[in-house]
Amino acid sequence: MKEVSNSLNPYEIVGGETDHYWFLTDLGAFYYAHFTSSSGLSELPGKVLTFSFRHYCTHPHWPAITDETGDRPVPPRYDRRIMETIAWLISESLRKSPETAIAFICESNGGCAPGLQRLFERWYRETSRLVTPKIAKYDSDFSGEGYGSIFVHQAHPEHESIKTAFQDFSYVESD
Repeated sequence: MKEVSNSLNPYEIVGGETDHYWFLTDLGAFYYAHFTSSSGLSELPGKVLTFSFRHYCTHPHWPAITDETGDRPVPPRYDRRIMETIAWLISESLRKSPETAIAFICESNGGCAPGLQRLFERWYRETSRLVTPKIAKYDSDFSGEGYGSIFVHQAHPEHESIKTAFQDFSYVESD
C-alpha cells in the first residue's frame, strides 16, 4: 500500500507502470486516470504532461443520471476520496519528476469553465498540501476555446516561462 498523509484517504490504485492508473470507489464507480505527453502543448518550455481521467458506472443501483453529453453516468453524490486519489496521483507524479509541469485541459468550453475552475482549484489545494517544494497553479481560457490549468514547482528553473507561455497559449488539439 502507498504511504500517504494521515488526513488523506485515497482509493487503492491499480497500475502505474506506464502512467496509467485505475481505481474503484466504494459505490462501484471505476475510474481511469493517466498522464500523457501532449503534442498540443509542445510549444510550452520544459516537460509538460497532460492529466486526464474518466469514470465509468459499474454499480447497478445508480440512477440513470448522465453528464451534459448524455453518454456517461455520474455519481449520485460527492465522494471526497476521488479528489484525494487524484491529488495523490498528481502529487506523486510531481514528486517523482519535479522538472515536469502538469496541465489539465477541457478542450470544449461549453460553459464548463466555472465548474472546472473550482475543480482544478480543489485539486491544486489538495495537491499543494502534499508536494514539496511548493507548486503554483496558473489558468488559461485558451482564447475562449476551452479551459485549463497547469501545476508547476515554484522552484522550477523555467517556472516564469511556463507560466507566461501557458497563459498566452491558444490550445488546439492535434489530430
